[in-house]
Amino acid sequence: MAEKDVNEKLLEQIACFKSDFRIVANFFVRKGENPDYVPDDPTDIEHVDEVMKLLSVITGDDRYERVCNTREGKVRNMCEVAERLERKGIEKGREEGVASFIELCKEFSIPQRETVMRIMKRFAISEKAAIEKVNKYW
Repeated sequence: MAEKDVNEKLLEQIACFKSDFRIVANFFVRKGENPDYVPDDPTDIEHVDEVMKLLSVITGDDRYERVCNTREGKVRNMCEVAERLERKGIEKGREEGVASFIELCKEFSIPQRETVMRIMKRFAISEKAAIEKVNKYW
């Protein structure tokens, strides 16, 4: 039996489950098919903390557990998990970009005030936020 047929059979069996286990099993089958799989299951998770902790332990990726402990409140389903992880990744990348930009400005002897102005323009942030970033990374 081909791997694709096995995965389809597994997905059929998983569809019979009614608990959070169905969500977890679906996640791992899909992840096994495609390592870049982005969770897209809209089913509400009944035991959010437990499911996220389980995913963190099994995958070795603590982001699943951390996604529950944010100011945004609890996630309801795997779609929300994916959205939050994506947002956090974008925020992290943006922060690294700002830090690198400031480092380059410093290396090229661009004054701090001009660096603040350039950050405001390039990253579309307020003057206050730009000053805080320059103070943090200079």
